[in-house]
Amino acid sequence: MPLRLCALVIAVMLIAATGASATPSAASAPATLVVASRDDPHAGRPFVGYVYVLPAAARRGLIAAKARCPGTVLGSTVPGKASRVPERTSVPSVLICTWAIPSDRIGWTFRGRMEVQVQRRLADGSIQIDTDEGRITRWIVQP
Repeated sequence: MPLRLCALVIAVMLIAATGASATPSAASAPATLVVASRDDPHAGRPFVGYVYVLPAAARRGLIAAKARCPGTVLGSTVPGKASRVPERTSVPSVLICTWAIPSDRIGWTFRGRMEVQVQRRLADGSIQIDTDEGRITRWIVQP
């Protein structure tokens, strides 16, 4: 992970951790979806647009969490990747959306969002699946 992205993830995790300490139970401790970009995407470079934080209280009872990152420019799909921190666990503490912005889309509007699906085991042993479809955010692609 690039140094700038690592610093961003650490900062978001610290913010979420301080907010999570005030929550009394797992049911009232929702995950936090953050638009992580400070600036617009640049053509031909990877662009980090969203960070989804699962504080420790919100992770209790979770079986799995996964994300999708749909994005478009001019109606064409932009490949998106959802990274997990820590990388190899079924319940990560952070999910990050990164898109590969095409180099020939300067000045056009990039639209992206993050879709997160979490599976939680309920007290009766059943499994509940919740899907959170984040709002579509728009950025102008810079040179």
